[in-house]
Amino acid sequence: MKNIKKILLMSLLLAGFSGSVSYADSQENSLIKHHHHIIRTKATQNTPVDINQADLSQLETLVGLGAKKSQAILDYRKANGPFHNVTELSKVKGIGAKMVARLQAKNPGRILVNSK
Repeated sequence: MKNIKKILLMSLLLAGFSGSVSYADSQENSLIKHHHHIIRTKATQNTPVDINQADLSQLETLVGLGAKKSQAILDYRKANGPFHNVTELSKVKGIGAKMVARLQAKNPGRILVNSK
């Protein structure tokens, strides 16, 4: 049944369905929203994100970060240079120490800091 739903959804997406389509499968942690062009899969949720190299869409794959806070991270990085460690995210407007701790808990091992 799950595969039939996925096939049906992909058929609608490929056919250019213009409405808002969403499908979520909590067992596989996947989310597809055609209207917003967001596709999050289990693989995406396990991919490491370097906060010094990531673009907006890569930052948004982190559980707990939306578009506004992701943009705030990019703005901070542009104004202040690269992060030296993950805890420096607390210096970003709208992100405090508690949120950094939640991000790390919800994204274990995914948040990287490389200063390339």
